[in-house]
Amino acid sequence: MRRCCKALGSKAALLPSSPSPRCAHRPEVPALLTGPIKVSPGPGTSCFSKSTPTGPWQNADPSPSPTSERPPLPRLCVEPAAALMGCGRSLRHLVPGPTVSRMASVQGGTGSRVGSRGHQSLGPRQGDREGSPSVGKIVMAAAAKHLTPVTLELGGKNPCYVDDDCDPQTVANRVTWFRYFNAGQTCVAPDYVLCSPETRERLLPALQNAITRFYGDDPQSSPNLGRIISQKHFKRLQGLLGCGRVAIGGQSDESELYIAPTVLVDVQETEPVMQEEIFGPILPLVTVRSLDEAIDFINRREKPLALYAFSNSSQVLEGTSSGSFGGNEGFIYMTLPSLPLGGVGHSGMGRYHGKFSFDTFSHHRACLLAPSGLERPNGIRYPPYGVARHSHSTS
Repeated sequence: MRRCCKALGSKAALLPSSPSPRCAHRPEVPALLTGPIKVSPGPGTSCFSKSTPTGPWQNADPSPSPTSERPPLPRLCVEPAAALMGCGRSLRHLVPGPTVSRMASVQGGTGSRVGSRGHQSLGPRQGDREGSPSVGKIVMAAAAKHLTPVTLELGGKNPCYVDDDCDPQTVANRVTWFRYFNAGQTCVAPDYVLCSPETRERLLPALQNAITRFYGDDPQSSPNLGRIISQKHFKRLQGLLGCGRVAIGGQSDESELYIAPTVLVDVQETEPVMQEEIFGPILPLVTVRSLDEAIDFINRREKPLALYAFSNSSQVLEGTSSGSFGGNEGFIYMTLPSLPLGGVGHSGMGRYHGKFSFDTFSHHRACLLAPSGLERPNGIRYPPYGVARHSHSTS
């Protein structure tokens, strides 16, 4: 927030040589009223990472902001949350006009209702949507009726390639952490692992070891493992457990909306678990014969929001396209405000985080100021052209 406030004001622009003195600058002004739409798992951090940098423009949403395709959420207020985050005073003193407590509120709703209501009823604004591609299309179609720009973070099936020369336990520790974090309900979690058959055999016991160390012999009783967000989501994930063969986990308890950390093997590319974003604690291991085959497998599919590679080679980074990339690491990059977060192609458009949010939701207005006098040097630009102007002058 403080960094973004320092960015307020005009930026000087370079001028070529000119016959008369001029001043060019680029004031940053609010683009439109922003309307963030969030998914339910982790909406607080997601909302603040986008909305807080727009605060200096009073550009956070002062009217109800729909959120999530699935369950309703408690209403949020920026000021109390900001106080807990230690920036309440900054918000109150840096945001003039409407009170901070009116800057953001939350409502629940289904995807189709959120998509249409979020734009049709609130009129022109800068739309921001985080969630599935299907709902992103609804939001974009509704926004198009108002010529409203949108920023879409839509997720997708994020690949994770593991090279043969990697230490299996190191890979397993990191993959287990960022696959099963929040019960797998994060848009940047790896959706499947690509590796050779030999690496798969070394990786399976390492994954089992990591799951046991992190969540104990009975993960259901672990306080460190979350639950599925809704009954509908639980049913969908339960259906995916029938794909391929369960190598680790596979247990579920509908009364608690619990699904154990699960690893699937022998899955087919045509099965549902490989056709839709999993968004849960299920991890398929897909075997490939070479790095080139892994890159080809990734490139045959829609561009993901995130892509991970455990390898000392840069081929995966250079040969693929994704919203973000993690080399030998998980989604730690999301904690860095110096790096943007956003999709590409099917996984979204636009970017946010830190100053990137401020730029996304601001209009960089071109501004040139010239003196009202000193007209004589400008005579050369007026018609008639192609004639001698030895005696041409203007008053």
